[in-house]
Amino acid sequence: MTVWQVIDKPAQMQRRHFDDGARSCLGSTRPTAKPKKGFRKTLAMQNPTRRTAARPQRGATLIELMFAAAMSALILTALAMTSNLFAGQVAYANDNADDTLEKVSNELADLVRSAWVVTQPNSTSLSVETATGEVTAYSYDNGALTVTRPSGASGVLVDNLATFDIMAQTTARYREAPEIDVEDTWWTTSGGGLVNGMVLQPGEAVGVGFFVSAEAPVSVNQVEGVQERRLSATINDLALMIDKIDLADHQFWHLYDDPPNGSTPIGDLKATLYESRGPGNAIPYGPALAQRVSSLDNLPTNGYYWIEETTGETIEPPQGAAYGWWKNHPDVGLIVTIPTSGFTIDLSDMGAVIEPGRSYVLTLETEGYGAIALFTRTSSSGTEATSYSPNTATTSFQEIAYTVPFSLAGTSTYTQTEAHDVIRQVSVTLARTPTRSLTASAAVLSQTGIDDPWLGAVPGEAAEIEVP
Repeated sequence: MTVWQVIDKPAQMQRRHFDDGARSCLGSTRPTAKPKKGFRKTLAMQNPTRRTAARPQRGATLIELMFAAAMSALILTALAMTSNLFAGQVAYANDNADDTLEKVSNELADLVRSAWVVTQPNSTSLSVETATGEVTAYSYDNGALTVTRPSGASGVLVDNLATFDIMAQTTARYREAPEIDVEDTWWTTSGGGLVNGMVLQPGEAVGVGFFVSAEAPVSVNQVEGVQERRLSATINDLALMIDKIDLADHQFWHLYDDPPNGSTPIGDLKATLYESRGPGNAIPYGPALAQRVSSLDNLPTNGYYWIEETTGETIEPPQGAAYGWWKNHPDVGLIVTIPTSGFTIDLSDMGAVIEPGRSYVLTLETEGYGAIALFTRTSSSGTEATSYSPNTATTSFQEIAYTVPFSLAGTSTYTQTEAHDVIRQVSVTLARTPTRSLTASAAVLSQTGIDDPWLGAVPGEAAEIEVP
């Protein structure tokens, strides 16, 4: 069968020949009627002997469905990530469009770094003071950070804040606090060895050595790790076991060529303070520093009695001088009991100031018609020194192997220390949204690098500026 196809070409006509699937090209052309412009016509005759078989239709397999689902999930994930990244970039760009937080954080860091002292009145406030005393204060309230300049001008630095957090690190600084006076017993000697007694008649004297420690007791220390010092002490009370013996009593009249009468006063106890050459030395050195004289009447009376030494029998001497009786009884002796009760002698008006690092001696002697009995022990050691003089006017003191237990109490003056927790580093966090926050951290240079707690600035302390 021959098929003619007319192609709209203004220059020529071309004939094509198809015959049962075989094609031959006829090289000749012939003119034909020119169709109307835009006309195309195709005539075809199908071969009745050939049929195109219809392709059967079928569904997708399970593997194909799974692959399609996986690809869809990947595509959706990529789209979501792209969307979030874009949103984050937009938010970051919006946040960085306002650099107020950076300016404020930089200002805070610069001021803290060059500050003399930094204080934090409360959790939302910060005060920065320069060495010249100029104070810049920051305060946060209801989302707004307000600043007050040294000139007094105040205004909002940044608003719409969601967070303003202050974290401060501190260091310990110490300063001298006002001294305190404490009434305490600052010296005690107990002695050791066997119990014994000593009797001092008029003109005889005993000296007891002591010193005051410069180290304050634990009860005075107020700051952990700081040992306070005793600056001085006074002698208000002398406590020891002492009794009086009234030699003006009629039982002793036989001892005098001109015996006293019943109205003669007993006499006085004289306490004198000297320096000594060192701890453990009870011999007076140099002139007297202070002295106090008090009546022996104030002391408790000793329970002495008389015995016949050959028989041990207690006897009662006759009234008056009775010179004859005493001459006929040469074996009658006086037994002085050892004092067992403590007694406190008031020395508050002595006016002596005891200084740490110096050693002292306190001497006791009687004047008039009185004698004293002292409780002693038969040995001494260390700083528990005792001396004796049979006559202070003519004989110097010599140390003896006895200890007079005694204690001294008075007013001690102690140092005191104030402890300051001073800010040495500040970290401030400012945030407008959860995704946008800035943290500024700076060290206070006046505090860092100073390890000695007694150095470094403290609040309320003016800087010492030397002007050349």
